[in-house]
Amino acid sequence: MITLDVNWTDFKAFVDGYAIAVQWVIALGQYNLIANHDRITLKCTIAIALVSAGDQLDFETNYMAKGNIVQPMIPSPFGSKYLGNKKLYKRVIGVNQLLIIGTTNIIYASTLAIAKMNAIEIINGQAGDTLNFYVLDTVAGTYTGTPNSVIDQYGFASNVSKDYYAQKSEFDADIPLGVQLKIAYTSIGIKTVGVNFVMNELKLA
Repeated sequence: MITLDVNWTDFKAFVDGYAIAVQWVIALGQYNLIANHDRITLKCTIAIALVSAGDQLDFETNYMAKGNIVQPMIPSPFGSKYLGNKKLYKRVIGVNQLLIIGTTNIIYASTLAIAKMNAIEIINGQAGDTLNFYVLDTVAGTYTGTPNSVIDQYGFASNVSKDYYAQKSEFDADIPLGVQLKIAYTSIGIKTVGVNFVMNELKLA
């Protein structure tokens, strides 16, 4: 779990981006806000003045009444679903990579504003190949403060099957814009493999 203390501008961008409700309490003469999504938790405080202005006015006007509410997922037809005020659209992003004997890093930086990763596919793999699968922070270190640092690891020397390999998670992982998906692929032969990153993009419904 990653927990960050941020300013109001960054906090509300996170809340708006994931369409989640703000959890808040009043204590020590300020609003104490928290927003949690997957493995990331953001915290923010706003001082309470007698006359609302600036961040306080923005929060009280646009977020306060909608806070402390759990937002349900509403299923819809044709294999899609609503998440808050957003809808999921399936996206399959493919890359091709020439492999050497040994380990080659395959890295894709997300080009989608907000997406949920739920599977990877490897085409033209070879029995005996293995892979480690990582999620890395952006090149600017947006979420951890350290550029390109490991946020999580999902594959640990996973064995690749011949010709076609797929790994699907029952619990989708959030991949914001610029977050990097890294496959450290250890190959026993020289070849080109295809990789499909299977995701769902969140867009305004």
